[in-house]
Amino acid sequence: MARPELRAFEPSTDSALVMSSWAHQVQGRGALAELSPAEYHRLHRPVVLGLLQRVAPLVACSPHDPAIIYGWLCGELLAEGQQVLHMIYTRSAYRRQGVASALLQVTYPELGRAPLYYTHETRATRYHRDRWQLRAAPHLAQVM
Repeated sequence: MARPELRAFEPSTDSALVMSSWAHQVQGRGALAELSPAEYHRLHRPVVLGLLQRVAPLVACSPHDPAIIYGWLCGELLAEGQQVLHMIYTRSAYRRQGVASALLQVTYPELGRAPLYYTHETRATRYHRDRWQLRAAPHLAQVM
């Protein structure tokens, strides 16, 4: 795999992957563990859509073809200085190849030196809790 190129989120081409991978990563986990797929769609999907209107994801893709997406990150820096990760996703074929690290390093200048608050628990947030100084803060998904 070539080193990923990072580009802006393009709603017309990227939304389907972002929405489906977000749902797949969080359904049945963390605070959303007890929601059925229908309940997730009705109750939590509007939260995700609101985040995507407020915070455009950063996309990691092939440098040769921007349509080949390796992964993406939705996160922000709040006015108070908190680093907030809403979701990070890497396609299975590209995991353990630096895709997530590239996305994180560009988005969070204090990565590893200051807490990184996450709003959605995934396998990645559990696995990298110590390395990235992750702290659960689901309420930050609602900050406007």
